[in-house]
Amino acid sequence: MQKHLSSILAVCAWLLPAAGFTAELTLTVQDEGKALAMAEVIVVDAERRTMAHSGFTDKLGNYRHAFAPGRLEIIITKDEYAKVVLKDIHMAQQNIHQHVELIPSAFVSIHQPAPTSTDGCEK
Repeated sequence: MQKHLSSILAVCAWLLPAAGFTAELTLTVQDEGKALAMAEVIVVDAERRTMAHSGFTDKLGNYRHAFAPGRLEIIITKDEYAKVVLKDIHMAQQNIHQHVELIPSAFVSIHQPAPTSTDGCEK
């Protein structure tokens, strides 16, 4: 009986994010107000240092995905643009929308580090 109970608890813990305990992260990626389609978005679970999700922006420059509560790091890349890293994105039970401006790599110094930002949503 104890073995079955622990198996049931493990399944329930795995299903919690699917049961509505998630928040949606939405990014809008642009260059001077123009939508950037097909920008790659890599989302890293900052606590476990594992990839949580990856995908691309749509034709309107939007990326959308639901995540369980936790701390994320987001890397946005596109050919001919400087990489942007968003650190300390704290997912809780509220949705987060972040606007990201990519800078053409021709305008970024080779010695300049990648732009970084925090979401400003820390509690």
